[in-house]
Amino acid sequence: MDRRFGCVLVALLAIPWTPGRGHGQVVGGLVAEQVSLAPVQGAVVVLLRAGGPDRLETVAMTTTDSAGAFLLNVPGPGTYRVQADLDGLTTALSRPVEVGAGSEGARDLALLLPSPLLAMGLGCQVEAGEGTAALVGLVRDPDEDVALPGARITIAWQEGRIVRRLEAESDAAGRYRICGLPAGAGQVQLQVEFLGRTGAYGTVGVEGPAVIFRDLAVSVASDAQEPKDVIQEQILMEAAAHTLGDLHGLIRDQLSGRPLPYAVVRIRGTPHQTLTDTAGHFVFQNLTPASYSLEIRNLGHAVRSDSVEIPPGKDVFLILGVAPQAVELEGLEVTTRSQLEQTTRLTPFRMDLAFGEAMAVEEERGARAFEILRRASPGLRVTEINREGGGPTVCIQTNRRIQSLTVLRNPGDRMDLIDSSLPSRRCDNVQVVVDGIKIPDGPDYLLHTPAAEIESMEFVSPVQAQILYGAGGNTSNGVVVVYTRGRGPYASPLRNVRRKP
Repeated sequence: MDRRFGCVLVALLAIPWTPGRGHGQVVGGLVAEQVSLAPVQGAVVVLLRAGGPDRLETVAMTTTDSAGAFLLNVPGPGTYRVQADLDGLTTALSRPVEVGAGSEGARDLALLLPSPLLAMGLGCQVEAGEGTAALVGLVRDPDEDVALPGARITIAWQEGRIVRRLEAESDAAGRYRICGLPAGAGQVQLQVEFLGRTGAYGTVGVEGPAVIFRDLAVSVASDAQEPKDVIQEQILMEAAAHTLGDLHGLIRDQLSGRPLPYAVVRIRGTPHQTLTDTAGHFVFQNLTPASYSLEIRNLGHAVRSDSVEIPPGKDVFLILGVAPQAVELEGLEVTTRSQLEQTTRLTPFRMDLAFGEAMAVEEERGARAFEILRRASPGLRVTEINREGGGPTVCIQTNRRIQSLTVLRNPGDRMDLIDSSLPSRRCDNVQVVVDGIKIPDGPDYLLHTPAAEIESMEFVSPVQAQILYGAGGNTSNGVVVVYTRGRGPYASPLRNVRRKP
């Protein structure tokens, strides 16, 4: 288990019991963002009851509070699951929770919401192609602690004597992304501008094809005003209030005409999102006059989108019907796995993992660490090389390895691509982390270390490696995580059962 995720579970157990929020049998927990594990406020949480092998029905809805916590009343005994959604990003279904006549349900569910910033960055790499880096982040006002939409972000870096620049603009939630950065751009300068105010310059290192997270700040607080200016500002604010409008509505089932409670209603491209009440009503207040795109989502119904015009100083009321739609769930398929397949698993962080029984078998073979890695991780190319005039060495690379580029320092310099597939060229080795410490000569460590000294080995892909371990060292080529005997999260008694006498 990832140590950061363990912190989320500890936070769950620390959530105080609030009698006013529910009674009797309840299901509760925490919704956190996948990368930062920060609590997510305002996420829509749905309680689903299993009505058959392939059927789930919605029985309750709520939204998370400022601490990311939620609590749902259970209508009766049964098998329940929970799912959360925010702005179209949806968590995986929680584990099944069995609620019987004598049980109180569960309050320790942890739901990880996909990171919008990570999705934006990965989308950059799809659009710009492999071998490029992406810069993503959030633009905020540090004084007011609010996101700033429409901020202009500029980055610049030097290629020889030429200065390259890229620009981007933050979206309605203050998020920005810059795609197509060269993987070897080195130190990149950033600047943010909002409403004529400029934030301080900053730098970030771009050393490989990774998603780099960097939040930016710009203060937009106005200068001190004279009393007459304050009065003038109040007059302008009152005049602006008369130009704002409210949007009210009623959501109904298109066939039966019954109101739909707990339907998700949001205005695309804005932070505005709400749930209908028990009578199917919703409201958005103080909207700027404009044309908006309204979206309605409800489990068991088709998604509906409508264009709504808010006139200056006018309120708008809508009655909208949503068409029923069957929800199909994937069937359950049961398969068996070999012992090695059972201990070599693929996690959400794309780690190839070998531990327990597999490590005990490798120890009996007298294998060395790099031989285990070669067999257990199909995402790696592990090659033993005999050097002239020296001992053997080992080259460990991802199958989609990164070619190193010699940067032109002066006009007329020759530029070579170093192909690590050739024995005479340099090998772009992965980073090796042993018991939480980065090892500079990691591949040599794996070459000479026997399986008897190792508890577990796992490989982390380049993108996730830089998120978990930072951009230092060779993390842009992936990370091999090693725990020695008796240490790490995968310590297993099997290592003591199968040892040779």
